[in-house]
Amino acid sequence: MEEVLEADLFLTGNGRRATGSHTVLKMMSKVISASLMPHTQLVDPEVDPQGQMSCVYWDGSAWLVDGCDVTHTNSTHTVCTCVHFSTFSLIMQTERPPERKLSLPYKIAISVGLVFLTLTLLTFALCGLNPDVTNVARLNLCISLLLAHLLLLLVQEFIALIHPHEMLCRILSAIQNFLFWSGFQWMMLDTLLLFLSVKTLQRHKGEGPSAGHLCLIGYGIPLMILGVIICLWPDGYGTEWCSVRTQSGLSWILLGPAYFIFVVNLILLLIAAISLCLTPPTKPSEIRKVRIQAVRVFTQFLVISCPWVLGYFWTGSGVLDTIFLILSSQQGTLLFLIHCILNPEVLSQWKTWSQSLVASSPNPVNNM
Repeated sequence: MEEVLEADLFLTGNGRRATGSHTVLKMMSKVISASLMPHTQLVDPEVDPQGQMSCVYWDGSAWLVDGCDVTHTNSTHTVCTCVHFSTFSLIMQTERPPERKLSLPYKIAISVGLVFLTLTLLTFALCGLNPDVTNVARLNLCISLLLAHLLLLLVQEFIALIHPHEMLCRILSAIQNFLFWSGFQWMMLDTLLLFLSVKTLQRHKGEGPSAGHLCLIGYGIPLMILGVIICLWPDGYGTEWCSVRTQSGLSWILLGPAYFIFVVNLILLLIAAISLCLTPPTKPSEIRKVRIQAVRVFTQFLVISCPWVLGYFWTGSGVLDTIFLILSSQQGTLLFLIHCILNPEVLSQWKTWSQSLVASSPNPVNNM
């Protein structure tokens, strides 16, 4: 009978269907009829600890709860008390975790961004640490963003395999958080190097921090923040999607440090811009180079910070969410445009490389 009088016919106390996009109804007992005893024990072979038990009866068209109450329930048995005779059953309601899969357009967008981030890194590697092209901070910024977006894509693609392993899910979530923080930190260090360049123009002396010191700051501070958060909120990582939990404001684990870095970065940019305007034009060529770098660093700041500012207003749907997904996935494309396509030094270097490749390729005419 339970195959005919299925659980989806259950109505709640207000007379509405209990089924919804995230509600799972499961028949937990045989359908029985009681004509003599108003108190019957129903055996429950398997109970979800998070499930809600309902003692129901059949009124001819749907399962109802009127006049029936759950007296006691545990992992093996549920006791129902009803004030009338009818056909009874036991139904369990559980919440199905919402499925979150990256849509195909978003996967393609992330993949395109990863390709351009890779091209940017290859360009930086071939150009070396040319101050007109890149520096230690900019190089590590692209590395952090590349690894963060790649990990995001892989985790969401294989979430069904990863999620059952809770510890692995938490570790991957923490690593992804660390990589984004590192990207924000390296962005601020790039602005700091610009600030120091402006001060060097004004004082006509001074040396920037070494690569070792920059790496200690760029990766050490995010690692310290991660350690503190894991100690304070050990359950802050690892959800159904292996990300930061949003309960009790824990989403600020990622957004809080990010917004702090954005504010500090913006202050440094404003101070550098004002100082650059007040710098006497004693070295016009050097001032021009620093101004070009300032424009690139400021544009880079907008590319990286704007998606996360919009992320504060994330709701899961809407125009702002679409803009957020586009901007966050295309950070690599925009950085490639800023530091490579719009950089005459890189275009000149590309031209030299292409000419070298053409010159080194075998000439079929000479081989005949």
